[in-house]
Amino acid sequence: MSLAEAAPWSRVSASVLQSIGLGRLVATSVDEYVQKAVALASDAEERAELRSSLRARMTSSPLTDAPRLARALESALLQAWTARR
Repeated sequence: MSLAEAAPWSRVSASVLQSIGLGRLVATSVDEYVQKAVALASDAEERAELRSSLRARMTSSPLTDAPRLARALESALLQAWTARR
């Protein structure tokens, strides 16, 4: 669960959840966060599904695609270098 606020760490956790297909666990207000937390705490089946699927979600996400990350970084650095010339 994440409460997406102005703080960088809350945006990072929200981004990670979005990237692994769990955007439904991101709240944009304290009230929404509490509502989602209570719902998740009350649903043992959903918690079990999340627990059993997290590793697969993470390994199949763009977050663990090192070659893709390297290409994106290379492209960004090249763009920055070209713009600086």
